[in-house]
Amino acid sequence: MNNPPSVVRWYKVYATFMVSLYVLLTLALVVILALSAKTHRTAITPFEWVYLIILSLVSLVLAGVFLTAFFLPRKPWVWIYHLVLICLGLSSPCLLPACVPLLIFWLKPETKAYYGRN
Repeated sequence: MNNPPSVVRWYKVYATFMVSLYVLLTLALVVILALSAKTHRTAITPFEWVYLIILSLVSLVLAGVFLTAFFLPRKPWVWIYHLVLICLGLSSPCLLPACVPLLIFWLKPETKAYYGRN
């Protein structure tokens, strides 16, 4: 099967959106941390500093996880990797309208065959 199913293109749109979302979130958190360190008008507690740093690191890691999806080969385990990323989007109510149809079409036999799964 040479031509990818249309769901693969929609998955790439989804992955691009997620990379963009997580990169923007990371940048916003870094800006918040930088501005709060520069100005003393807004007092951020040490707990909030740690929380913002951890949140920015998790966002950066998730951006990398979604970015990696573009460079993986067409193997059976990669189908599972993409499935996990689709399911990760199901955890957000905002992404449900996109992830549910994506998941339904991802589970179809054509998509599995494209990735070499039986």
